Amino acid sequence: MLYGGIDWGDRTLAFHLRTAEGRGLAQGEVTADAPGLADLFAALEAHAPPDQIVLAIETRHGAWMQGLLDRGYAIYPVNPKSVDSFREACSANGDKADSIDARILAMYLQTFFQRLRPLKPDAPEIVALRIACEDRVKRVEERTAKLNELLAVLKAYYPAFLGLFGDHASRVALEFLQDFPTQNQMRQLTPRRLRSWLRRHHYSHPARQEEMTAALSGKVLVVADHLQQAKAPTVRYLAGRC
Repeated sequence: MLYGGIDWGDRTLAFHLRTAEGRGLAQGEVTADAPGLADLFAALEAHAPPDQIVLAIETRHGAWMQGLLDRGYAIYPVNPKSVDSFREACSANGDKADSIDARILAMYLQTFFQRLRPLKPDAPEIVALRIACEDRVKRVEERTAKLNELLAVLKAYYPAFLGLFGDHASRVALEFLQDFPTQNQMRQLTPRRLRSWLRRHHYSHPARQEEMTAALSGKVLVVADHLQQAKAPTVRYLAGRC
């Protein structure tokens, strides 16, 4: 068994890992976010898998705490007052209290391991469901952000497209933007070519096709050719990832 301590702050997590004999194995600082947790996992798991590492932390809260539990680490929340007393005892031997918090936590856990109780992790099915839900929320948020970015680009560089399909986020609208990423390309379509394209892409609102073909030659804000060409890759990129 390896013993670790994590001293947490608003933006960073300081960590220390040691053996049962007191030999230091790893220490450092990572950001208190998903990339930082990945760095922390790599630093700790270079020495042992999560089920062979126990961690002492002076809190029961923090979004990153759940990530540690889900990974399989045993987490031991410790009383800050008890750790303070332990820290004072260590300081009396010459240690500097302001620089050893993570190490003190690891040493405290190593010393009093049998007296402490770990947080109870959720069942594996609950962990898997929670992670799947979190990932789903992230994907929705990412898609929303890209759709908003795409809408801003269309308003500035491709205003003729707005309203063509009613919803710029629909599947067929995004496919259209990938095939015709500039306003000039859209305006050069003939009604026959537009109808043909719509049929190939299984457009399900034929009653709107007259309105759509009329939009090909309607009045619209003029955008310089070089600006349209400059934004075409961005339009294709965003439409392909929304």
